[in-house]
Amino acid sequence: MAANVEQQLATMLFWGGEITKNGDMGCVDYSEPPKTMCFLSHSSSYDELETKVHTAMDTNADRTRLVLFGRHPMIIPGGQTVFVPIPLTNDESWKWFLQMASVSQPIHVYATAKRRTDGQEVQLLSCGTYPRDYGNEYSSEWLSGLCSQIFNKAVMVPEFSEMFADIFYRLSSMLPEFYVNNETYSFKRLLLNQCQEEFEKGKADREFASDQEKVIHMRRRKWGNIKLIGELYKKKMLTERIIHECIKKLLGGQYEYENPDEEDVETLCHLMQTVGETIDHPKAKEHMDLYFETISKLINHPTLSSRLKEMLVHLVDLRENKWQKMGKVEGSKMFEDFHPTS
Repeated sequence: MAANVEQQLATMLFWGGEITKNGDMGCVDYSEPPKTMCFLSHSSSYDELETKVHTAMDTNADRTRLVLFGRHPMIIPGGQTVFVPIPLTNDESWKWFLQMASVSQPIHVYATAKRRTDGQEVQLLSCGTYPRDYGNEYSSEWLSGLCSQIFNKAVMVPEFSEMFADIFYRLSSMLPEFYVNNETYSFKRLLLNQCQEEFEKGKADREFASDQEKVIHMRRRKWGNIKLIGELYKKKMLTERIIHECIKKLLGGQYEYENPDEEDVETLCHLMQTVGETIDHPKAKEHMDLYFETISKLINHPTLSSRLKEMLVHLVDLRENKWQKMGKVEGSKMFEDFHPTS
């Protein structure tokens, strides 16, 4: 172990215990404090991590197989901390997790274990919905649960959509595909399905919401989802065709210019701000010109709020300025009109 303490990485190890969910953000954490702390260097390998965990748990690789997760803390608006689970499966995922970890804070590693007995594995330590085994009948359920858990965090913190897109991009290459009843389950496929389902939730869902707080929650998810879709496109996790379909759907009800949906207009603005520079190329000029012809007409719509008109004007200016960001637009403050006044 390196003599220089500054080169050492404090690692808090958790195992066993219960998983608890706290709050609307889906914060997931152990109900117990960490079992032990060890030190690793920033250049340590995944094998070294496994050895440290086995030592702390008083197990060994011959008789016990580990499943490890790191947790990446994020402070979201309001000062709440949520944790994003990162599967640790090999040197690549371990070193990427170390790059994300804060130098000034200990990193946290979850461990689950299966004891190998007579060629079979018996559950030794359990951690809620974490994987029981790659390749068994429960794998698709675990993969879906993991995807939902991280997705629900991502759509509630649009400010971090770029970081979450990077996490999703990494996980899609690290996690295996599973086959259940001749159907393929992959992290990427499950993620894009969730994005589509969230996007297709209509105004009817909000109308049935029982109170203003739930409406605000659903609107935040809608904006967070469209921001995430844009960032996933920039990571090439979905195609340009899908982005154009989203834009057309958001503009679809506007062609009659009678009663534009203000939430669709605002969502369109956020999506265009995220992907406009990327999709506005010569081959797509005909589509883009049509979109902005509609946007220009919406700017003069008599029933549209001045806040949204200001956002649309800013969008037109952005395109004219070759998508180079200008000053912050007052009308684009996030959900300023959604919060009830005291």
